[in-house]
Amino acid sequence: QPLDAGTGSAPKVVDWDGDGHRDLLVGTHWNRLLFYRNVGTNEDRRFNCEGLVKIDGEPLEVPFKPLARGSEGVFKRDYYPVPETVDWDGDGDIDLLLGGYVTGRVFFYENTGREDDGTPVLTFRGPLEADEQPLNVGHWCAAPCIVDINGDGHLDLMSGNMPMHLQPGESEMHKDTFLQLYAGDSSNTTATSGPALHLTAFPSEGTFPHGRLATPRTADWDADGDLDLVVSTGADIYLMENTGTASAPLFQVDVQPIQVPWGNAWVAADQFRDWNADGHLDIIRNYTVRLNAGDGNPFHWDKAESVLPPGEYIEHPSHVGDDWFWPFLDDFDQDGQLDVLFGDWFGHIWFHRNLSTDDERHFDVEGVRFAHTDGELIKVGPVNKDMENDFDALQGARTVFTVDDFDRDGQRDLVVGDTYGIIRYFQSLGSANEESQVPVFETPVEIGNLGIRGLVDVTDWNHDG
Repeated sequence: QPLDAGTGSAPKVVDWDGDGHRDLLVGTHWNRLLFYRNVGTNEDRRFNCEGLVKIDGEPLEVPFKPLARGSEGVFKRDYYPVPETVDWDGDGDIDLLLGGYVTGRVFFYENTGREDDGTPVLTFRGPLEADEQPLNVGHWCAAPCIVDINGDGHLDLMSGNMPMHLQPGESEMHKDTFLQLYAGDSSNTTATSGPALHLTAFPSEGTFPHGRLATPRTADWDADGDLDLVVSTGADIYLMENTGTASAPLFQVDVQPIQVPWGNAWVAADQFRDWNADGHLDIIRNYTVRLNAGDGNPFHWDKAESVLPPGEYIEHPSHVGDDWFWPFLDDFDQDGQLDVLFGDWFGHIWFHRNLSTDDERHFDVEGVRFAHTDGELIKVGPVNKDMENDFDALQGARTVFTVDDFDRDGQRDLVVGDTYGIIRYFQSLGSANEESQVPVFETPVEIGNLGIRGLVDVTDWNHDG
């Protein structure tokens, strides 16, 4: 059977029970660590789920306080830990390091013996320190990789991160923190601390990819005698070659993710539309269109185009929680050109008209928010909730929607979902007046409740017209 460790799985290959066969440790959702014992061989692997890794008889959980960013009243547990295994204290056995998601810290669990089944007895030793203070990788999402990166005999730590709740002007601080390096020395290695770590400039050349939650691993994948990088982030995997040496590494980080030219790969898409009218469905994700090459299984999408012209961008940031970014293309005013609709953190839906001419592409980047007949703005999601103690309020409405003429009256209507999973139908009553040409909407009708946030879409599923 396929190995299913649940949402947000973070695997680590290691001989955890000391029998010479490589097992799997998997960090998984809601702050748990799973152990899959290899009951086969290293050539013919057969994994048996042994359940949760425990400490003092209870499921191991990394601490979820303190938070560098966010309210401790909201985050009552962590998401998933990223495991790393290494002889951190230099006593000859394998210890466990776990990267915390909401804390951005790396926690040390010392191996102090063996259980009857060979698995380590773990003792919690607290968070690692760097430069004599608790190590934080940059707000959230520690993903430790331990390696002697420069061959000096001391263990070093690399990690990605996820900057959170960035305020205006903070983006510049994090533009080069996609990966971080904490160089190690042995000045104070003890059973409770491990090597001393110091934040050091990452030995890189080029511009890091724009991404978050980077998880680095090292391997000499080009067989030239030095360690290179394999980095995952979201659905992307990057190969970053070391063009330096084993003792003076230099990683080429200005690279594109590995491309999958065919096959049943995960397809990141917000919409499928025939963008270039060639009879094939293209992929739209945010403001990027990937054109369908017309071959592959089921297809592959190679060339990319931008929805928006150079110099124009449409967003409605809140600078709160995870913020929210949900653009959607539809010819809403039915003039033959695709407009941009946008669902924001606050639960509003914006209309950005396509004002392009034959000579120039152009959108109304300021936009207007849709409203009801009484002038009240369309609003879904949390209302008057405490963001300091309510997770849903902190994360906002998570506004999603789809568009169609559902009542066949010639007007484009909305079906809208929110963070609570409530699905509402908003009937368009047409423009309030000829000057605005912006439709107003009837009081919504609740048509479903998923109980948890989801996406909404529409299609003629049974081909009945």
